[in-house]
Amino acid sequence: MSARSFLAGLLILAAWGCQSTPVERAPAAPVATPEAAGPDQLMQRARAASGQQAAMLYLQAANRYFDDGNLTSARQALQAVDPDRLSDRALASYFLMQGTFAILDGDYRHARAALSAVDPAQLDRPLDLDLAEARLLAAEGRPRAAVAHLIAIEAGAGQAQQVNDAIWGYLNQVPAVQPGQAMADTGPIARGWWALRLAMLKSVSMEDQLARLRDWRSDWPEHPATLYPPIALNGLEPVRSAISTSLPDNS
Repeated sequence: MSARSFLAGLLILAAWGCQSTPVERAPAAPVATPEAAGPDQLMQRARAASGQQAAMLYLQAANRYFDDGNLTSARQALQAVDPDRLSDRALASYFLMQGTFAILDGDYRHARAALSAVDPAQLDRPLDLDLAEARLLAAEGRPRAAVAHLIAIEAGAGQAQQVNDAIWGYLNQVPAVQPGQAMADTGPIARGWWALRLAMLKSVSMEDQLARLRDWRSDWPEHPATLYPPIALNGLEPVRSAISTSLPDNS
């Protein structure tokens, strides 16, 4: 038994129990444009396939089910995957999904084992591993560590919004007594995030939040949260619009 098969089996048994009796497979059937197929269709094709083709189809179905929010079917599809039949690239996706399910199940030891088996160089989006690792840290009761983990990565422009939204979400899980302390022992980008969190904690009304947000942006004009503001703060924009439209037009 290979190392990858042993680790995969250990994680499956620990997280979800023994698998059901494997489905007897028919000879492989042609698979046309799997990217356009739905998860149920992918499962049908996987059951009719064998070897690497079946493993890839089950993994694709698991990902499609997961994206659709059908976690039960995603688990079943993932359990049907034979990791020994996967390429290194597909194996990274496989372990990433195992780690994600283990986080959802509260099985943090096996979540860490699965995520540590992921080679980020084999992922289409290495950021997905960073987001999963931050999610695990927060689930373990360490949201401050999750914030630090995401601040440390270098997200491209196309990913900055997702990263900033995640950072802001974890910042809001940190107890209110900690932001001031965190500002003293972090780098400039992190201090800007904690300053923003502290400003929002001190606000007493929506108008006050907007004023403090404007002051913060003035103090931190080049900060990532200024360039790509967390979507959760967009709720302040209607207040800004209401204030602006209430002012007299002197033109």
